Amino acid sequence: MMGTMRFLPLLLSSGVLIVGMVPAALTAGNGQQVVLPPMLVKHLEVLTTAPTLTVEYKLRVIGESPSDYKLVLSQPDRFRLTTPTGFILSDGKTVTTYKSATKTFTEEPYTIEWVTDFVKKPEVVAWGAFLVKNPAESFLSARAGATRTIQGNEVTEVEASLKKNPTPVTFYIDKKLGVARGYTQMIDGKSYLAMASFLEIGADPMDSAKFAFVPPAGAKKEEVAVADFKGIQALMNAKCMPCHNSQNRRDGVDLSNYNGILATVVPGNPTGSRLVRSVRTTGRNRMPKDGMALPEADIKRIEAWIQAGAKQ
Repeated sequence: MMGTMRFLPLLLSSGVLIVGMVPAALTAGNGQQVVLPPMLVKHLEVLTTAPTLTVEYKLRVIGESPSDYKLVLSQPDRFRLTTPTGFILSDGKTVTTYKSATKTFTEEPYTIEWVTDFVKKPEVVAWGAFLVKNPAESFLSARAGATRTIQGNEVTEVEASLKKNPTPVTFYIDKKLGVARGYTQMIDGKSYLAMASFLEIGADPMDSAKFAFVPPAGAKKEEVAVADFKGIQALMNAKCMPCHNSQNRRDGVDLSNYNGILATVVPGNPTGSRLVRSVRTTGRNRMPKDGMALPEADIKRIEAWIQAGAKQ
């Protein structure tokens, strides 16, 4: 039986959590076997068998100040991610996103498609396997690297490539506990680092009431953006021309037709889509290059279309 454990930088124990072994190799879509390092196999099983998981960590872009995050996960399919700008909450049926700056929230169904995209986000990629039934199937490749000491804990680096993810992720897996304490990932030229100061695995699922959304005082509901391709093409025509028409094709990108737009997205995965990253980034790489940043509502329309499969 698994008891409650506290994973702290100065308080470590081994042999407390006993997990069974899962196959270290699986068959990819092309018929080839993907062999996962034993440390990664154990990390995935710890996450998929845990009744609850609480992680307090700092996430930062290297060279910038870190921000505090807290992720609470509980079976079945319940979680709360608290960020500097608000929180994302799920009771297993509905996902609620609250923004503290505007005191607004949205609600949308908790679906396999939604969670598949969510667990690959930079904020949760190290522990997102908790919400996935067969997380090993998401890996294209993985290899164990160097061993180092971080915050007094000996960890093994495991570099992994995930399906429909823009760049590889390096997990720092605690050699004694078998679960990642953090990760690094390069996204759009920026190196992200997340490192946990506190992890806790509980023996029983949490009370469902902890994941029920109670609107903060003054909160207002916004409708989730929904868009079809006709609306997306109209948006591209208004905001991205003439730089990205069929004649100019700046940076090799043509946004004047469906096939050209499709070449910049990964259907079902807004985070991994070049089009979304280009309008959400900051600085010189943000698009439109010489115009105003797209309003959040327009970006959500693009993300909603991609999430729904980027269909014509």
